[in-house]
Amino acid sequence: MSRGATKSGGKRLRGGAPKRRPSQERRPNRTVLIQCEGEQTEPSYFRAIKKKYGNPRGRHITIKRGKGRSPEDVVESAIIQKEKGIFDEVWAVVDIEGTEQKNNYPNARVLAREHDILMCHSIPCFEVWYLAHFEETSRPFTCGSAVIDALNKHWQNHHNGSYDKTSGDHFERLEPRTQDALRNAKRVRRSHEQDNRTKIDANSMTEVDMLVRIILGK
Repeated sequence: MSRGATKSGGKRLRGGAPKRRPSQERRPNRTVLIQCEGEQTEPSYFRAIKKKYGNPRGRHITIKRGKGRSPEDVVESAIIQKEKGIFDEVWAVVDIEGTEQKNNYPNARVLAREHDILMCHSIPCFEVWYLAHFEETSRPFTCGSAVIDALNKHWQNHHNGSYDKTSGDHFERLEPRTQDALRNAKRVRRSHEQDNRTKIDANSMTEVDMLVRIILGK
């Protein structure tokens, strides 16, 4: 074996370890931002998953809370973060509830496309994702309160109390049913797609399962 060589064939740097071949270099993590609409419910849920499971392999996830405004406002907040240049992938978590938010949505969608922002929709509200832990349903809801009423029936049966939107323990309570929710949410979306419904008309529907899969590394 010649001087300066190692058994692996890599050349030894003077005074240092063997130089790694390109295939051996560790790839940097892909940085992902989840920009939430709300201040409490969504960020608390996502952070609880990350706290338990950590960052998935190959990704570093940041979760930011919002101020509970329109879809366009959420996308604009996501754009501000995107322009910092530290995130490879930016998601805007939005609810589409009522006429005002539906009218605001087209502007939000255009902004998101122009700035390479990914959108995670829930119609009419984030709690559709929680409801998917208990049932597979695509029935329409007139408003977010109607979703919470439906969710509350399950919540009282399984958790000995009413659903509290501000509670920080939603993930802990729902975790045993996560696989059911992942399956149910995906099936409902496919049902809407088969009926040729646009996202804005797909009441009820949620895409939160896509973000949960990212955080879990699935």
